[in-house]
Formats: sequence, C-alpha cells, structure tokens
Amino acid sequence: VSLLDLFSVLYQQKNTIFIITLIFTLVATSYILWVKPIYRVRTSFIQPKGIVAPEGILSTLITDTNESIYKHFLTRIQSFKDQQEVLESKDFFERFFNDATKSSPSDKLALKIHESIILRKDPQRVETTYAQMDGPKPEVIADFLASLSETTINNLQTEFAYLLQSKIANRITNLSSELKNIQIGREREKLNCQGQSKF
Repeated sequence: VSLLDLFSVLYQQKNTIFIITLIFTLVATSYILWVKPIYRVRTSFIQPKGIVAPEGILSTLITDTNESIYKHFLTRIQSFKDQQEVLESKDFFERFFNDATKSSPSDKLALKIHESIILRKDPQRVETTYAQMDGPKPEVIADFLASLSETTINNLQTEFAYLLQSKIANRITNLSSELKNIQIGREREKLNCQGQSKF
C-alpha cells in the first residue's frame, strides 16, 4: 500500500468523510447550545480563634466557646428558614429562576436551592469548612452564599446579644436581691444592737 493509493481512497470517500464530520459537528454544537453549563461555587468558613466575650464582660456570663458558636453558625447556614429568609429578602428567586417564580410556588424553589447547598470539611485544612453550590449562574450563587453568610452572622450576633442582655439582666436582678438582703441584714443587726444597748 503506497501513500498515493491511500490519498486516492480518501479522495474517493471525501463526501462520506465530509458528511460524517458535519453530522458530528452539528451534534456537538447543538449539545453545547442546548445544555446549560453548570458551575461550582465554594465559600470557605474558617473557625474563629480568640476571645468570644468582649472585654469587660465577665467570663461567667459567657458559656459559649468559639467551637460551639462556629458549629451553631454552620447549622444555621444549612437551615431552610435562614436560606428562605435570604431568598425572599434580596429577590434571589427572580435572579435564580427568572420567570419561574410566577408558575412555581416559592417553597418548592427554596427547597430546590436548599438541597443544592452542601457543607464539607476541607480535607487539607481541618479548621476550614466550605459551602458548595452548583448551578448555571455563578454570580448569583456567589452573591447568595455571601448574603446567606452575612445574614446568618448578623442573626447570630443579634441572638447572642439578646442572650447576653438577658443573662446580664438576670445577674443584675440576682445581685440586687443579694444587696437588698444584705441591707436588710444590716438593718436588723442595727436594730438588734440598739435594742440590746437599751437593756
């Protein structure tokens, strides 16, 4: 078999080669245009280090550790309620689904987004956890995960501030009653001393 014979066979079959190439090109092009690309967006969370309690606050009032607050944060990131709050408050439904909000109930769409969020530990960095979400709109997904993190942090700060205020109020109430008891005890001692001095 010579090279010239090979080229002559290829030349004779040029229409078949062209048709097969055209068919595969059309199939590949239509697939690329038909299928939406899926992007993966990750947001990392690193466990905080340092003091949980602000300076000037008694450590006896704060019982939460960084680890427990971080775990609570990760639990809230996965919370359907918090996710739905972000979806509704910042019109992410429209950004995720365009016209789908008119035909589908928002709870079903929120559940779809909720199920697409995955939390995983980073195997290389133990203190790091990341939220991962796949979808066709990476900018919207990144905005949503950032808003979800920010909203969760703000909600937790509000809850812990309220909890701290109630603990401080309870502590003040307890100290006030102790002071009152001490004052009553001193007044009784004074009365007892005055009563004994008269006799």
